[in-house]
Amino acid sequence: MRFLFEISYIGTVDIAIRSISQIKPEISARYDATERAYEYIITRKKDPLRTGRAFYYFKETDVKTMNKAAALLIGTHDFEAFSKVKTDVNHFICTIKEAEWNQKGDLLVFNIAANRFLRGMVRAIVGTLLDTGTGKISLKEFQEILKSKDRKKAGMNVPAEGLYLVRVKYPRGIFIN
Repeated sequence: MRFLFEISYIGTVDIAIRSISQIKPEISARYDATERAYEYIITRKKDPLRTGRAFYYFKETDVKTMNKAAALLIGTHDFEAFSKVKTDVNHFICTIKEAEWNQKGDLLVFNIAANRFLRGMVRAIVGTLLDTGTGKISLKEFQEILKSKDRKKAGMNVPAEGLYLVRVKYPRGIFIN
């Protein structure tokens, strides 16, 4: 028998199982998901309680500009410019449904949801959006990077600390009962 767990993370180590559902044996938790959502957390102030859980980024950023750039990601695009170079995929097409920055005190939180993500995609997008927020690149340059399909033109991959998978959706037909 195969089961799908709905899990919530509490703190850095603790988890809580919210539900367990039996699924059909041929279902893949990775390949049959229809939507995934990530959150990337940046702290603007050094905080030992956030070490390893959020990326400390000290540069001033314009959140409004970063949201304008993030809006350019919405829709179906080729995201090769934001993918790891050596990856085993058939295509780089993804459909972004949500991409938005929110400022919460000393935290910058980026939320992104899509039908699929490529290896390193969220971290490369965040790094490139930070480049728009600091004025290193313009909105037009951001759009050109997306169209370029060239990873060398995109910004840095931000560290993995701060990246959280927050939601995965599956079609109803995968469940037994």
